[in-house]
Amino acid sequence: MDGIDSHDGRERWRQCEARVGDDDGDGLDDPGPRREPLISVSAFEASDRQGELQRALLPAAVAVRYDGETDRLIVILDTGVEVAFAPRLVQGLGGAEVDDLTEVEISPSGHGLHFPRLNADVYLPGLLEGVMGTRRWMSAMARAAPLRAVPWQIKRP
Repeated sequence: MDGIDSHDGRERWRQCEARVGDDDGDGLDDPGPRREPLISVSAFEASDRQGELQRALLPAAVAVRYDGETDRLIVILDTGVEVAFAPRLVQGLGGAEVDDLTEVEISPSGHGLHFPRLNADVYLPGLLEGVMGTRRWMSAMARAAPLRAVPWQIKRP
């Protein structure tokens, strides 16, 4: 499993819940005012289990590179599969310079790609399902350059 195991996550949650502070300036931590957590421990643990399930079921990126010859971003998944796509097809990446596309970070889960120079993020599971941006953006792209499918012709004897 990548990153933090669930025990570490729960322990950090409990530490955050405890919230301590030094109100009197004596250098010693005194309990600060008790605040309610934003979510319950059970909701946090349920979310943590969901994340573990996602990491187990969805392919994750282990490497990504830009190929200038073909103008494609190539993502190598932990399954050994390579996925290539034209950056112009993805919201936030169209019109980017080569340097913008070569500087890319993979999220700890392996499900996200971040392009810091463009302040753009790509959700890999969505990309694999054909989601290249918001619905509005994808509709505008389809109107600008619709894909034309050639119907299959079946010959019968």
